[in-house]
Amino acid sequence: MQMSESAQRLALNAYFKERRSVAMGFGVTMSGFGPILVPQLIQFLANDYTPQEVTLIYGGICAHVLIGAALLQPVEWHLKTVPREQEQNRLLGTKVIDDRIRDGICHKLFNNFDLDLLKDPVFVNILIGLSLATFAELNFTLLVPFILQDFGLGTDQIAIFLSTLGIADIIFRFLGPYLGSYFTKPSRVMFSYAVIILIFIRFSEYLRFLLMSVWVKAVLGLLLTRNFSVLLIIALALGLAKGVRKVYIYLVIPDYVPMEKLPSAVGMETLFNGLCMLIGGPILGVLRDVTGSYAVCIVVMNCVTISTIVLWLIEVFIVKYVKKGCD
Repeated sequence: MQMSESAQRLALNAYFKERRSVAMGFGVTMSGFGPILVPQLIQFLANDYTPQEVTLIYGGICAHVLIGAALLQPVEWHLKTVPREQEQNRLLGTKVIDDRIRDGICHKLFNNFDLDLLKDPVFVNILIGLSLATFAELNFTLLVPFILQDFGLGTDQIAIFLSTLGIADIIFRFLGPYLGSYFTKPSRVMFSYAVIILIFIRFSEYLRFLLMSVWVKAVLGLLLTRNFSVLLIIALALGLAKGVRKVYIYLVIPDYVPMEKLPSAVGMETLFNGLCMLIGGPILGVLRDVTGSYAVCIVVMNCVTISTIVLWLIEVFIVKYVKKGCD
């Protein structure tokens, strides 16, 4: 999954140089139809099939992606032909670079994997911030059905909630690039705005946990209908933030890293994401088992997301201070 996602990101960023955000918006919009249709499909299949059979059917549907992958064409097939003199100059430049790389194995590995990127504190800060935000978002998305189940919602209501969230998500995946163009903000700032909205929404979920815990069971059933209406509004807000975040999370690193180093940068981001999931996932599971509620998990995920904003704000102040000192 990570290999296909990384390949998709690299393909879009390598092929489109102008209006890259719009192209990314179209790409993630098409992939956003899954959260809308899959919950309804799973609910429909679950009425007649066992969980194992439903999984097998869904796996067969996903296998059709291989047909689409077989139709993809390399970008080089659609590039303009390079004049002979320019090509010779490019080969000469490549030979000079290759001669410099042959100094040693460590130096060669260092250059092939572009590990010099890790010397850039701004890039490292971006990397850490994106990894923390991705960890919190993925875990929150996975826990949403269980959180709603703790609210007392039934399977039908949970499916409607997820579909509402998916519809809002896909709409703002499409509109996200145009919002960025309208506000004339860079990708990193738009991503930060979306993350801040997600933080407030998750805190509203936590407050709802506290609110529902103090109601007596006699009146809880009467409140569920009203609460479900409010939850649908929350689903719309979640979809808005998730849609904008989904577009710009794929543009933050390409906007900062040179194109020739983008594959290595994306690989580092994937590695950091995996490490965060590997370390943080079990911690959330232990918290859920110890406390018996997802409320603490929501707080922890919010704190992790807030740390992204804090790290980036610290960077802004440091860069401004250093620049002011140089002036």
